Amino acid sequence: MKSHVVVTHLRADHVRFERFFREIERQCGYLEAGRELDAEKLAAAIWYFDEYEKRYHHEIEERIGKYLNAQMPGYEADIYDVSADHMVCRREFERFRRCFESGHIN
Repeated sequence: MKSHVVVTHLRADHVRFERFFREIERQCGYLEAGRELDAEKLAAAIWYFDEYEKRYHHEIEERIGKYLNAQMPGYEADIYDVSADHMVCRREFERFRRCFESGHIN
């Protein structure tokens, strides 16, 4: 696969992720306002991030990060550590998922 196709695909993923994040924020706002939230939308977001992001999207970004670091030693330390960013994403996502699955969000 050509690099521009991969980058285009990753950008499209990020647009989708932003839509999910906005919906999660909207649903949390409903909860804070004492309104009923749409648990199905939150469950769909959780499924998407769990199934797609962790399995495919992050894997591609991790490979790109390793390649860049091999080509430009210090890239990870000096510019951007994709692995560290993904670790934070996974931690925050798991925290959100545990809250939802335990019934604290619904």
